[in-house]
Amino acid sequence: MKKKLTVFMLGMSILAGLTACGKSEPAPAPSSEASGEPVFDESGAEMIDENTYLTGDKIVKDPITLRVDVSSGALTGNLNTLTWVEQLEKDTNIDLDINHMNSGDTNEQVSLIFNTQDYPDIFFGGPTPQQLNDCVEAGVLYPLDDLIEQYAPNWKKYLDENPYVRKLITYSDGHIYSLPCVRDEVVQNGIRDQWLINKAWLDELGLPVPATDIEFVETMQAFKDNAGKGSIPEGVIPYYFRYNYFIGSQLDFYAAYGVVVPGDRDTTYISIGEDGKTAEYEFTNEDIKAPVKTLNDMYKRGLIPGSVFTDDWNEYLNKTRSESAFIGSFHSFHNPNPDVYVAMPPFRVEGVENSYIRSQLNQYAPGYFTIFKDNPYPEASIRLADVIADPDRSITGFYGTFGEYLEKQADGTYLQLPQEADSQMKENCPGNCIPLLITAEMGDKITYDGALKVRQDAVEMYKPYILPVERLYPRLLIPQEDQTEFNELQNNINDLSKQQFALWITEGGIDKGWDAYLKDLEMAGLPRYMELSQKFFDDFNQR
Repeated sequence: MKKKLTVFMLGMSILAGLTACGKSEPAPAPSSEASGEPVFDESGAEMIDENTYLTGDKIVKDPITLRVDVSSGALTGNLNTLTWVEQLEKDTNIDLDINHMNSGDTNEQVSLIFNTQDYPDIFFGGPTPQQLNDCVEAGVLYPLDDLIEQYAPNWKKYLDENPYVRKLITYSDGHIYSLPCVRDEVVQNGIRDQWLINKAWLDELGLPVPATDIEFVETMQAFKDNAGKGSIPEGVIPYYFRYNYFIGSQLDFYAAYGVVVPGDRDTTYISIGEDGKTAEYEFTNEDIKAPVKTLNDMYKRGLIPGSVFTDDWNEYLNKTRSESAFIGSFHSFHNPNPDVYVAMPPFRVEGVENSYIRSQLNQYAPGYFTIFKDNPYPEASIRLADVIADPDRSITGFYGTFGEYLEKQADGTYLQLPQEADSQMKENCPGNCIPLLITAEMGDKITYDGALKVRQDAVEMYKPYILPVERLYPRLLIPQEDQTEFNELQNNINDLSKQQFALWITEGGIDKGWDAYLKDLEMAGLPRYMELSQKFFDDFNQR
């Protein structure tokens, strides 16, 4: 059937200011309203048009080719040759001409595509939110709302049942232009880090896993006092972290004292209040004084090394993954040595009602499926996204094909077979650079292997302590006119807090210096920073 294209116009004053996606013609909003009776092929299958099927894995009757651009990390193998992708092409009857950027400066390669306006038919993962927003304003993307409603039942059902995710991917004009990669698995994304402690040393010293903040400090002291005895080396580091980083940081120490410091990424320390409406900066919460005082006490005792403030990522990995363990306790996504370390829950603190373990916002990564306006097959393209969203196909898209990497049980659950994760991606499946749809219910059906199985057991223990995702400040697209001011404020405020808290941990004096610190934050623009943060969050909630 014929496509009816409705042109929506943007003001020339907006278009004139765009450079990265500055085409002068806005994108059409596709519609597939029937112009007559339904169309069927010779087998009786209903068609969208003369070549596109309405349902089923086979999307087109006669083969078509779609140019697909995608950027990923180096661990992902070339999508053009992956077993999973080849099967997708065979099932859908669509040839995917994939421009896969997974080596060299991929950010620069993606930027070149947008700067030259050499757009593909579809972009999977890779574009920044700003690049996509510029293209929305320039009118070079298809709105996906009607396409999802009519031809993507898997995505429609998910978005209907998850209005929070729908808000996350809805632009300020009320339209959806890009689908996310959804991996709402509590094991992979429900918490950030496990809090690990050296169980081998605990057993040698006859100590239990510490249950309170006082016991934790005493245990770290015991590790230090017994350096050179048994398996505890002379160079023991009782407690180790990467100061204020998203990964491996002391932020979970604060959370044990009930302070909601999400630390989503290394730049964002805003959280959402219990009312679900108010943006808060927890580094002005007086409750944070208690954990800082404890850390200062530990630092003065030599239980925390000065290297926590200077070690980079490679040094962190080398120390936490040393063949001969010399760290008593640290924070890590994976447990690098389950024979030595066990995950411990957040310790109890007198007077603290709720202790937390940090969450993260990787469950819903926006910008993983975008259709550009010159794509001649928008209906077939959205059908492709929906075929990928089939539960079995999305599961195997990340974990590998059935029989070799996964086993599907009779009850519909999934068993991960023993495999090396790197080879799995290199040889078989794309991983999280495409619009996967792995819901929380699907994640609960996976029995993991190896390091993920160890993490799965830890997550089960952490479930009562997981910070609800609604308490995290969403990854919002900052309006272009506010970006410079907001980023400058954020950098200045975070730097000020980071430096001041480092001094309080090493030198003490948080009570004496607190009021001056608050005045410094005010001078640095904290009120304006929070005003903007609240405005962006209010706009998000109104979608």
